[in-house]
Amino acid sequence: AMATAAEAAREFATGPQVIQAVRLLLGRFPLLVLCEAFVNARLEDAGHLLSALERLTDFEEVREEFLADDVVGFLRQGAEAADPAVRGLVAKLIAQVAHGSEHGAKRLVELGLLQACESLLLVEETSSAEAAAAVLRASARWPGSREASLAAAERVQQRLNTLNDVQRIRALSLFVELGRVDVAVFDALEQRGAFGEVIGAFITDDILLKLNAVELMDALGSYPAGQDFLSRNGTPEKLVRDLEDPCCDPSVRLCVVRLIGLVLRRGARSLSGF
Repeated sequence: AMATAAEAAREFATGPQVIQAVRLLLGRFPLLVLCEAFVNARLEDAGHLLSALERLTDFEEVREEFLADDVVGFLRQGAEAADPAVRGLVAKLIAQVAHGSEHGAKRLVELGLLQACESLLLVEETSSAEAAAAVLRASARWPGSREASLAAAERVQQRLNTLNDVQRIRALSLFVELGRVDVAVFDALEQRGAFGEVIGAFITDDILLKLNAVELMDALGSYPAGQDFLSRNGTPEKLVRDLEDPCCDPSVRLCVVRLIGLVLRRGARSLSGF
């Protein structure tokens, strides 16, 4: 009996990851067939198909095939699917293509797939949102797709006030991680006020938002451009005011002390000419 797509995917996913195995799999089951098989799969088969599709994106010659018209159509529809598993698959596949090469990232922009990931940033399940953020980070790395990634981040920023707390923290986290990619990206985001929004989420009377923003502030303080930003714009003074608040939460206080330490160290380094 002829193997099903799920069986062939399991064989591929558990076997040696070599181009011959890729060609064998795709010779029997083209990419679109595997994608559709995943959508219709029983639970026990879905994992093998997901794993096979993810591994296929490791191969440069297959990444090109993900940008063929029929597969692009599937990815576009999948980004808006009601099923979180399908949305997650689509976001992961697009992230792998964006990560793989500048050519791939530019094609994603041309095909409108980068924009498709924008809506995935705000879906309920964290895994799809994280993969969608990875798409924008990967695209920001390449000069050819950087502007599109920044434009997507700006559109998210314009919607900040309409987002719930979880989505808001996700959006702010995206800005912080995009800023880590490159100084040029950081500067563009700073000019658009993205990091002012991050600081605003931390310097707030909304204690829940503030506690969630602790990680964001730590992340912003973990790379040079972020440290530099924290040492300007009156931010150190705002942080010190937090320390003077007797009701300040212990985890917030710890975060503030760490950030002030970073700012002071950075200031000392620049003063001593390093």
